[in-house]
Amino acid sequence: MTVTNLNNIAVPLESTVQLQAGGANIINYKREFLPQQSITIPVETKGFKDNGQLAINLKLKDKEPIYTTTLPFAAEKDSFRINYIYTRLKEKEACIGLHQPFVSYLNKDIICRISFSQDSGEKVALEKTFSKADFDYEVPINISSLAPGKYKVYVMFQDYNGSVLATLSDEYTKYPDTPPAWAGNKIGITDAVPYPWNPIETTKNSVKCWGREYVFDKGILPTQIKSAGKELLASPIRLTGSINGKKVQAVFSDFKWKRKAKNKVDILAEGKLDDVKVATDISVEYDGFMWINLSLDSTASVRLDNLALEIPFRKEYATLRNFGDYRLGRTGELPDEISRKNLEKDKPIFWIGGNSEGLQWFAEGMSGWHIKNLDSSLEVVPQQNIVIARLNIVDTGFDLNHSRKVSFGFQATPVKPEPAGWRNWRICYKTAMPWNTVIWFTEWTELFNYMDTARLNSTKIESLKRLQRAGKTVSPYAALTCVSPLSPEYKYYGGEWEKHPLPWNRILSDSSLDPQNRTWAHNMICMNSSSYRDFYIWKLNHTVTQLNLEGLYFDWAVPYMCNNEEHGCGYRDDSGVLHPTFSVLGARELAKRIYSILKQNVYSPKSVITHHMSGEVCMPVHAFADIMIDGENLTSAVAREESYYKCLPIDKFQAEYAHQWGSVPVLLAEFKRGTWLFNSHERAAFWDTDAAKTPINHLLGLVLVHDGICYSNWNDVNQDAIWRIQDDFGWDDKVEFLPYWNNSDHVTILSPKNRDVVVSIYKREGRYLLIPFNNTDEEIRLSIKINPSKIKLKNPKQGVLTDKISKEVFALSSNGNAEISMGRRSFRALEIN
Repeated sequence: MTVTNLNNIAVPLESTVQLQAGGANIINYKREFLPQQSITIPVETKGFKDNGQLAINLKLKDKEPIYTTTLPFAAEKDSFRINYIYTRLKEKEACIGLHQPFVSYLNKDIICRISFSQDSGEKVALEKTFSKADFDYEVPINISSLAPGKYKVYVMFQDYNGSVLATLSDEYTKYPDTPPAWAGNKIGITDAVPYPWNPIETTKNSVKCWGREYVFDKGILPTQIKSAGKELLASPIRLTGSINGKKVQAVFSDFKWKRKAKNKVDILAEGKLDDVKVATDISVEYDGFMWINLSLDSTASVRLDNLALEIPFRKEYATLRNFGDYRLGRTGELPDEISRKNLEKDKPIFWIGGNSEGLQWFAEGMSGWHIKNLDSSLEVVPQQNIVIARLNIVDTGFDLNHSRKVSFGFQATPVKPEPAGWRNWRICYKTAMPWNTVIWFTEWTELFNYMDTARLNSTKIESLKRLQRAGKTVSPYAALTCVSPLSPEYKYYGGEWEKHPLPWNRILSDSSLDPQNRTWAHNMICMNSSSYRDFYIWKLNHTVTQLNLEGLYFDWAVPYMCNNEEHGCGYRDDSGVLHPTFSVLGARELAKRIYSILKQNVYSPKSVITHHMSGEVCMPVHAFADIMIDGENLTSAVAREESYYKCLPIDKFQAEYAHQWGSVPVLLAEFKRGTWLFNSHERAAFWDTDAAKTPINHLLGLVLVHDGICYSNWNDVNQDAIWRIQDDFGWDDKVEFLPYWNNSDHVTILSPKNRDVVVSIYKREGRYLLIPFNNTDEEIRLSIKINPSKIKLKNPKQGVLTDKISKEVFALSSNGNAEISMGRRSFRALEIN
């Protein structure tokens, strides 16, 4: 860059040039020079790959600036390109994102011409010419005059003389204003109760579904919730508050059945909150999903000072919490102090329960709430014999003189029996042992998650069929909340489907039209869009039927917060401010329809549906999965610590990966991938060394002591030895798991007394396999006592414990005592003989 001082004033001119990118100054160059002097300012761009800007400032020494400007700057010339196309349907605008590698050519503006043509560009249906001094920008084009049909979009960049710098093209379809072919389809919508659930049963005042019962005994809300025969509540769920300075609690007045069917029942309960009428419109479905619309009606104006929904848990069934934190921050043992959650910032969902049962609360959002302290919108308060989950619906008083509605849901867990044969799932990795399940079968569609039977990868489809013929269960890769932005449907309807705000800029590589990235380019949509659900189901059904798919793997299988009002998301508070909503209902509807297609309409109940939902258990959605893949949320922590020692203690594992859900959690091991992403490929070689055996075996022990499954997608966890033990033992539905928290009548740990030293037991047809697990950093001598009245020994006078991996033998005395050496962070697999 050359700067010339044309002043005649005998005062030095100060020049400052800054190269700015990403909010930081990459280069900061200062220079003084005299009148009539020219200087060259070097702008070093080596290693600088971003688009940035040059900030230029000229001033007389010790004076105010006389010239300032900011210019876009690109370090390296790249290509012209179309970044994306989408449509704003209400505005009737096609929005085209463009990139140009420089903002001017020979000091002149670059001219861009966009045209829509139906016959190789010869007949132009629509055209726009403009100049833009920027690298990346979006051009809206009014398409109201464009007739429905398929078009080529041509983009020509020219210099000021009309010479062509680049010509690009892409496809665009304008659909008719009439509803598209998929709109309103009923595929996957059925009143039938799918396997493995049972039809709903009702009594005078309760609803029974598989394994659970919701009781309404003179209450506008559940007075008792039972799971596996256990009563979870210490007392009825209650609505409490203060009106005109007076403490009040809702009282019951009426209960009626509005509808009874095998798959769903509807209830209307009514009561009073002082003089305010309260009604709950309740629906319960076959999987235990309950949705409640609670309304408050006041004919006269009253001051509603505060209002709370309180759920009183029995303490023995409220030992664990799962607040849905992605990094598992508030997942694990319920602390003695009050727990809080911001239900808008951190999503309106939480679960409280024990090792085998619990209750999840959820909502779409906080519409109807009137709360200032969002950080305390949920408070979980442990008391002497109970734990109260308090939802503070109103914490700032207001005048109630109209109808006000608040909606939320409950679902007791587990939601269903675990799938038959689940212990026999051997998920594919490089192994000498037989495997039977593939859940990461990617790139079988030409575009990301675009299930068009005319645009499949023929080579991958043939590979899929070979695996099917070999008896493997294959679940090809798909996604619930992401889809290719390159399909004709997305380019036209995507603006209505999208999640707002978008989690990333449209021009990032995930969304680019770069031909090298077409298979994986994706944008996020919101499952609350009924239009998208209908489109996706319509496409999926054709593909699943044609290929006879026996399963699908869904990435991004969680609801998200969204405020896109075009498809009904978001709500306005009392001040008219837009807030996001949680797409739990739309996600549930999509997952339920997919489940119906695979389990009822096309294949069989044996098909395997997998949801990747790392760290975000949401049973209204994940009830319709067989497998929940969980673990990508810990990738950076595993890379940092090179183990799971700190990021996944026993209590977090219990609250996230144990058997309280019904769908089977599968832990995704992230040793190598974490190192690749957050360290280096060179360091990833560590996981193939002997030094890595301790952290790897620790993870296997953590999984095995909880009757879990580990999925090693990156071939960093060798499970061959464990699979051999399981094959020898007989790893099927006849296996009974006796977990460490509920097997004291079978085995007792005499020493050491440490919560991180536990023993679980597997039992099958008279055989016993003990899994002692040392989750400490110390070598220990484990002393246990086996109850011979529960575990029958072949030789009562002198039994032995045989380590099925190391082949070591430990003596078992006649009274059932044994001493076992345990390494740090280790486990053993001991068969009792």
